[in-house]
Amino acid sequence: VAAQVPAARDAELLAGAYVRQRYGRREIDAAERARLDAAWRSLRWPLIRRLLRPG
Repeated sequence: VAAQVPAARDAELLAGAYVRQRYGRREIDAAERARLDAAWRSLRWPLIRRLLRPG
């Protein structure tokens, strides 16, 4: 799915980082932080719009 839907790739990246940091107690380095920031920026507004969409 991630290969066909870029947003799925970003969501997978964020979820994986959360699991590694939360349960693996692994710190995120600067390069990964930059990738995560970019992924979050690409997902944030589409998610908000989806939540606020009627119906």
